[in-house]
Amino acid sequence: MIDRPYMVRTRKSGVVTSTLHPLTTADGLAISVSRLAHPQATDVCLLIHGLTTSSDMFVMPEHYGLAAYLHDQGFEVWLADFRMSNHFGHNITGSFTFEDIAAYDWPAIVGFIRSAIGNRRLHVVAHCLGSATFHHALYGKSVDGITSVVSNSISLHARVHPWSFAKLVVAPFLVDKVLRLPYLDPGWAERENKSKPWLGRAIARAVGLVHLECNEDACNMVSFIWGTGAPAIFQHDQMSPITHGRVGELFGPIAMPYFRNVRSAVWHNNTFGRYSDKPEHQRFPARYIDNVGDVRVPTLLLSGDKNNIFPGSNKLTAERIAAKGIDGYEYREIANYGHQDLFMGKDCDRDTFPVMVDFLHRVIAR
Repeated sequence: MIDRPYMVRTRKSGVVTSTLHPLTTADGLAISVSRLAHPQATDVCLLIHGLTTSSDMFVMPEHYGLAAYLHDQGFEVWLADFRMSNHFGHNITGSFTFEDIAAYDWPAIVGFIRSAIGNRRLHVVAHCLGSATFHHALYGKSVDGITSVVSNSISLHARVHPWSFAKLVVAPFLVDKVLRLPYLDPGWAERENKSKPWLGRAIARAVGLVHLECNEDACNMVSFIWGTGAPAIFQHDQMSPITHGRVGELFGPIAMPYFRNVRSAVWHNNTFGRYSDKPEHQRFPARYIDNVGDVRVPTLLLSGDKNNIFPGSNKLTAERIAAKGIDGYEYREIANYGHQDLFMGKDCDRDTFPVMVDFLHRVIAR
């Protein structure tokens, strides 16, 4: 995948073409942000993808995606492609921590957007580890001026199924030291592509023999890499056959450093804390949850009730914030949805997007 402008088919404004803005972080990495301008908008939404996906997940030509939906609702939309995006090679060429993203990517992106939109309200809709890293930035105080946040699946705490935890414990050593593979890649399941490493193809074949719930090997590989379940990443009945057939394209390869970052949170009472030992990151808090209250941003914490990647993570965050006596944070569980399908499902414009927009409108009204 590469960065490119999007042709977004909205229902009110016709086809809107995005403007691509390449950026460079303070530590020298190429990232980008795309703008779907809306001249009448008083509110702006920044959409943040998860690990190894990209802004593509919000611009799905096969159905009514979130970027088009929000634009039709009167929001100007910006789409981030930070260092977790499969538009770049950073996931397999570097050893980064969530603090690196919080210290460099989000200040660059938010700062650029703020310079372009002036004093208009800026909301964030964030998914998966994109959400977790943005929460690192928000409660680590490297970004500010955010009006509200909608977070899907995970934010300040990490819960995983026991089998997923076993993989978090074993996989980094097994992949790096034993198999000596630089990364794991759902694309290894492309049987016709002989350029894929033979060991990768063999792993994909073996996973396909174990995961019998689906005849798409790339779908099985994504489940195997990320979670627990059949499948783990989404509910099959929520997905368009077209989207399902694109799984190997929509999810990119991943090296092991991020797995260690999540594993550390699970080990430490399911709580994200400062993981990096770099001197420049010592300004981040020992535990990000401790800064909730000092930093207050109205937040909707979402999860599908069949989330098999980070089950109960956002619920735990909501419970621990409530225990601190801090209001403005809500938890909502959406029936019959998993992890990725809250954004990429064929009926999201009916089932999940209205939940997000209702929250944004309530924040704006206040």
